[in-house]
Amino acid sequence: MGVLYIVSPTSAPGRTSRLWIHLERGASAPPEGLPEARITGREVTAEWPLEAEVDTRKVLAALHRTHPIRFAYLQPAAPAERRRRPPRAKAQAALADLVDCPPDAPHAALLADLVAELGALCPPGLEAVRRRGWRLLDAWPDAGRIAERLEARRCSDPAANRELLEHAIEADDPAPVLEIWQTIGVADDPMRMLRLAALGGAEDALDAALGRLSGWGLGRIAYDLMGSKRFEAAWRLFDHLGDSTDRGAHNNALWSIQADNSGLRVQPARARRYLQAALPHGPRNPSIFYNAACVLIELEDLGACLRCIRDAVWYSDHALDEAIRAEPLFRALVGTEGFERAFDVGSIGEARAAARAARDAERNAAFAKAAAGLPESPEGRALVGLVRDLERPGEGISDRVQAVLRKPPRTVEEIGFYPGSDDTPFERCYRFAVAQLREAGYTFAREDKYVQGILQDFVARGVPAEATRGIKRRVPDRARFVDATRQIEAAFEARGERLACLWTAGGDHLYFIVVSPEVAERWRDVPLGTTSSGAPLGLRSPCWHALYDHLGYALGWPNEPPPLPEPAWRGGASLESG
Repeated sequence: MGVLYIVSPTSAPGRTSRLWIHLERGASAPPEGLPEARITGREVTAEWPLEAEVDTRKVLAALHRTHPIRFAYLQPAAPAERRRRPPRAKAQAALADLVDCPPDAPHAALLADLVAELGALCPPGLEAVRRRGWRLLDAWPDAGRIAERLEARRCSDPAANRELLEHAIEADDPAPVLEIWQTIGVADDPMRMLRLAALGGAEDALDAALGRLSGWGLGRIAYDLMGSKRFEAAWRLFDHLGDSTDRGAHNNALWSIQADNSGLRVQPARARRYLQAALPHGPRNPSIFYNAACVLIELEDLGACLRCIRDAVWYSDHALDEAIRAEPLFRALVGTEGFERAFDVGSIGEARAAARAARDAERNAAFAKAAAGLPESPEGRALVGLVRDLERPGEGISDRVQAVLRKPPRTVEEIGFYPGSDDTPFERCYRFAVAQLREAGYTFAREDKYVQGILQDFVARGVPAEATRGIKRRVPDRARFVDATRQIEAAFEARGERLACLWTAGGDHLYFIVVSPEVAERWRDVPLGTTSSGAPLGLRSPCWHALYDHLGYALGWPNEPPPLPEPAWRGGASLESG
């Protein structure tokens, strides 16, 4: 069935709505719900006042079931009735040119065929209406029928064919459209091709579309088909899940294969395949065990059903208990010994909590052991010495660092950084020191996605603006980047200062700091201690390699090694302040 909505963009709406219908064969009686309808052979015409409530789509749908409609042509009086469901933007753009299609438009050949066919069917008054400036607002052609009629004279531009064939996605019989889509290919729209292939049962087209899609795309389309009760089409897609990691899709496959949900017969072979693919994912999606139990009860495998109920209870922390007990498929099991025993299994939450408590106790004991003696350790004395050399007299930061060495901080509020579960006591104390220096204004840093702002910080500290221009570039220039870093370091050295970084061994900030030549000579590139993974921590030469990586993330540069290496750590220097 096709419906054309014609409106005038310049004239005020008329006080009546007019409808013209062209049938495949003659009708014996006017359609119900259509006032003042008249029948002349295969044509039905009707006109009704603005205040009359007529659902034209409902009338046309009912008529089409008994007397197939070739085309219908509507002039609505009320603007609110112009459109029930808007077409997709791409189709709307093409169809808006249908009446006066430019000869050089890419879809001109296809639409010219359609216009010619409509012109032969529409009443003579259509030409006069078009000449008065009326335009086509919306079109709903029977895409399957038009695809058949235009098969022999399809235009060569694939995009032109898609403009019209988009309307066939919801067709009850997609076979004729699918044939054209297979000719067009799936390169531009494998998702739509996959849906059509599932509806039409075309395995070749389905395989071709799957070759260009991930398993996640398959799961989304299968879910939509399942939701619209097109289970056969959904199963054609679920059959291809295999070892996909889409846990939601595996769960939906088990739901759909239940005869209680689909209203179709039990399919033991397919159900067993779905169970085998889905059950390994149950621990991370306990609903899989629930739906698996429903499938197994339909397969009359009571033992496996009860095991899945037990797993659903365990892995969901009893969150599914009420739903399982209320499940109609389990009605005969409620109260039986095996069914009730499935709920008496504790929960994975309790087991995880106990294991977590044991791990926390072990970790806390190791943390306390490592923290003992930290203030007098070489790492602790070195950290206090570095901070004392960096801070201004009377600042008190080194005193606060000395205090946390005696009782290392544990929370983000105490440290100033998000702590890791495996952080060592020294690692947390070091990051506390960096946070204290940051809050006191000694360092300057930007988050990696906003790292371009660090160039303004350099300029604010006396670096000439032209020295930074080789760094912030949409397309990286590796040679200019190296030259710019040398100019920046030279600008600080010209004032008797040295640029350095307080290295935190990762994270999304890079902490630059300006120090005296004496501090640089004593502390720069000397490891004070290490992280839990063995990465050194301390004052480091400018980490241009890290800045290059951050800029690449922020500006979308190609993923390639930085043009400058990491600064090398040195050893042999004293780790205590003199």
